[in-house]
Amino acid sequence: MVAQKIRILLVDDHKDILDSLTALLRLDPTLDVVGSATDGQMAVTLARRLHPDVVIMDIRMPSLSGIKATRLIVMENPAINVIGYSTYSNYAVKAEMQNAGASACINKRDPIQSLMTAIHECRS
Repeated sequence: MVAQKIRILLVDDHKDILDSLTALLRLDPTLDVVGSATDGQMAVTLARRLHPDVVIMDIRMPSLSGIKATRLIVMENPAINVIGYSTYSNYAVKAEMQNAGASACINKRDPIQSLMTAIHECRS
């Protein structure tokens, strides 16, 4: 029996980051990038429609912050794991994201393997 791929929704207000992450994550045959959003409101809408396993969420975005979007997504569907993904390493911001329901927070400056590990830990 083949294991089901981890379905991922990417959220970042910078298209170059979305494109880079999509390319990197698609190198892992166990992952399936099912969509991307450029703001928090779009992320909430796509999470409702696509039912991803994992949302990789930027924290600071227009329209609706990653913290508020995370809170809405997890409240509506607790089975979705949200991973905060940001350049902010401030403890208070990470704590706020985790209080909103994120299962992890990864700094964009960390090696990509940190993000990959966090994604796979959501499966276990």
